[in-house]
Amino acid sequence: MSRILSIVKKDITQIFRNRFLAVITFLVIFAYALIYVLLPSKVDETFKIGIYLQYGRDAIEQSLSQEQGIEVKWADSIDELKKIVAAEDVGIGFAFTNVNNKPGVQFYFASDTPDEIKEAGEVIGKELAYNVLGYQLPIETQEQVIGADMLGQQIPSRDKVRILFIVMVLLVELYSLANILMEEIQKKTIDALLITPVNLKEYITAKAVTGISLAFLEGLLVAVLLGVLKWSTLSALIIFLLLGSILVTSIAFMIGSISKNFVSLIMNGILPLLVLILPGALLIFPSAYSPIINVIPTYHLINPLDGILNYHFSLFQYLPQIIYLMLFDISFFIMGFTFLKRKVT
Repeated sequence: MSRILSIVKKDITQIFRNRFLAVITFLVIFAYALIYVLLPSKVDETFKIGIYLQYGRDAIEQSLSQEQGIEVKWADSIDELKKIVAAEDVGIGFAFTNVNNKPGVQFYFASDTPDEIKEAGEVIGKELAYNVLGYQLPIETQEQVIGADMLGQQIPSRDKVRILFIVMVLLVELYSLANILMEEIQKKTIDALLITPVNLKEYITAKAVTGISLAFLEGLLVAVLLGVLKWSTLSALIIFLLLGSILVTSIAFMIGSISKNFVSLIMNGILPLLVLILPGALLIFPSAYSPIINVIPTYHLINPLDGILNYHFSLFQYLPQIIYLMLFDISFFIMGFTFLKRKVT
């Protein structure tokens, strides 16, 4: 045990002696905290529309009073309506006219209005036009939410992004451990260590302890800076940070074993890094989900952290993800151990 701790102490000293990696690590941590503070803390759930009416304003106001999340900006003319749409003061504009006793409605969109906003605007416009004419739909509608009702519980983008920040800090630590392994293999330091009473098992154990502990502690530090660490989520955060730390340490074993210098280490790590970051895009674009994303280990890290930290879901709900991560960790650790063993024997 004393030999293992001695190697761990040496590794930590060596990591922070590398000024580039040390500076990058701390810059990344505090940059994430700064970005988090600067991002909006609230979600604007109001859909703003502009309306010009030649008649029937009372019917429109009565109809809109029953709707939630819609803010109306009234225009005195079609030209004024076009101006507020062009200035993006509203998402869509409606002009209700009566030409030759024939009611009509025109929609106005900005040139960069997303298609989904246009489609929603057309539905709203047709319903409003129906009310202007004085018609009532002869049906009674009832709403029933299946599953958790997320209305009014939209998560600010900064709370979504902070999950990605925590995972990215773990991935950055991948380079630190891989760099130590690469240097010791190329400089034959590992051969000198194995001549001493230190055996291969103790050497790999020490490297694993170094990588896992540093990644875990840095992830925990980011969690504190981003306001994620709470008693209610502490156990879940510890479990997933630990599993994530084991994952990146195992991958670092492989990258460090096959790299010949720092440049090749960076190049060898780019593709795995990009693949592992990919599931983070689902935090911002959830509609981009594809079943193939399940084969990426970090999906089973990011998805539970998002559900537990942002939506307050139960840890037990993510037991399958914990099992998947454990299987990934075991598989990657065996591969990393094999890579390293072949390199030094």
